[in-house]
Amino acid sequence: MNPAAFFASVRASLFRPMTQGQVDGCNALLIESKALPLTWRAYLFGTVYHECDRTMRPITEYGGPSYFAKYEAGTTIGKRFGNTQPGDGARVKGRGYVQLTGRDNYTRAALETAPDL
Repeated sequence: MNPAAFFASVRASLFRPMTQGQVDGCNALLIESKALPLTWRAYLFGTVYHECDRTMRPITEYGGPSYFAKYEAGTTIGKRFGNTQPGDGARVKGRGYVQLTGRDNYTRAALETAPDL
């Protein structure tokens, strides 16, 4: 993939204007995904674009304590995410490129005891 062509395309269609942070994030993703097939890279970029609020960098889900209450143990969403402990709503909130969310997902990713990693 030609980086100049890539940036010309995304600047014209997705980012108006494109910040230095977005450029840096895209460059990091281009480097780390260079061995992947083009279709996988497209999926990766689309996911990061949407899940990371167009920053193209890993982020932490936005919101304060009242927002994360919907993820607490005992709530419908909290049960679906496997949240079982008080405070899980904010503790295992969305993070990273794919917004990993919920105790079950953090456990599968071996991050349950260190969610900020």
